[in-house]
Amino acid sequence: MKKIILASLLLSSSFLAKSQEGPFVSFNTGVAFAATPDALGVTTVTTSSGDFTNTNIYGTFGNGLQFSLRGGFKMSQNFGFELGVSYLSGFNSTVRDATGPNSSDIIKAKSTQVNLKPGVLFETSNDALTLYSRMGFVLPVGGKTTVNQETEFTGTQTNIKTENTGAFSLGYFGGAGVSIKMGDNLKVFVEVESVNLRIKQKTSVITEYSVDGSDQLSSLSTQNKETEYVDAVSSSDNTDINQPRKILANTTNFSSFGFNVGVRFNF
Repeated sequence: MKKIILASLLLSSSFLAKSQEGPFVSFNTGVAFAATPDALGVTTVTTSSGDFTNTNIYGTFGNGLQFSLRGGFKMSQNFGFELGVSYLSGFNSTVRDATGPNSSDIIKAKSTQVNLKPGVLFETSNDALTLYSRMGFVLPVGGKTTVNQETEFTGTQTNIKTENTGAFSLGYFGGAGVSIKMGDNLKVFVEVESVNLRIKQKTSVITEYSVDGSDQLSSLSTQNKETEYVDAVSSSDNTDINQPRKILANTTNFSSFGFNVGVRFNF
């Protein structure tokens, strides 16, 4: 991503002309793909003789359709500030795919996410064309990751749905694009954007649990349904089944690389 930011800055600085000052607002939509992937899980294939093969599954939870609304102010012909609000509707990512002669265990997860994106804007333009670059921080303010597990063993079907939330985390973004003037105050633009974001785990709650279609959620204790992710666990923890289970926290990868198209209105 650093190379993208540097290249876009050099490109912008070499395109010498005027751009409009003052406030602006823009809306865009696009698609994000996994970037800097981690090993999310494992695919396991087991034969009737007991031989098996394990294969890593790579990806992130930052892929999906994204929508953004931005507002900002151009302080000069080439520099401005912006604040964006973005929404991610994630694609399903396979976390586990295990199959055997009489069993299967499939786990898939997808995320929804609301982010604030404060940043700076560098641009230069002539009468019709504007080249620009953007960079700043990513602040997740809402969302969850939903995990669906379907397990079948000797004819018994088990379905579990879990919702996970994250603690406050900080990431960063960078992007570059080109906009075309469509009127005195209206532009359309296309851009690439890279997001580097890892979110620390906070809570996990089982919201659905059924066996062969029969609801079994009430049979689970609080400790079996709820998890709190913490920085330290001691021998005195996890002794009360009426309290959430405590597990050491980790971070989850939401990094992405995507493409956006949108419109911008200058006031």
